[in-house]
Amino acid sequence: MKTKNSNQPKRVVPSAITWQLEETKTGFSAYCEKYPLYSTARTLESLMPQLNEAAALYFGIAKEADTHFRHTLHIDFQTFFIHYKILNARILAERIGMSPALLSQYIRGKKNPSLPQLQRIRHGMMQISRELAGVRFGG
Repeated sequence: MKTKNSNQPKRVVPSAITWQLEETKTGFSAYCEKYPLYSTARTLESLMPQLNEAAALYFGIAKEADTHFRHTLHIDFQTFFIHYKILNARILAERIGMSPALLSQYIRGKKNPSLPQLQRIRHGMMQISRELAGVRFGG
């Protein structure tokens, strides 16, 4: 199928896009392995709208408001904990039954966690995320 103003075939628009996130000297960059998409920003918060804009441009979506991409970021372990300092690694370690010293070594890059350890940490963070998503403040 051709688009109206182009000889290029129309691209199938995915509902989800997976990005590899990297911290750079000037902020963050993200690239997609499946599509030729790339963007950079000074902060992680400002990167997210740029990822949406890059995808909208690539897939030929005229109005960015019409985009409904679900973005998944793959982030390395150290960058995650450095960026989300609000997470207390010691308390997370205690909550998932891990030595706080061991989790600290993972975060500082002194040791590399095994896949089962990464899954254990992720499961603990997801549990906290679900709990926080369910919080309602009364007033």
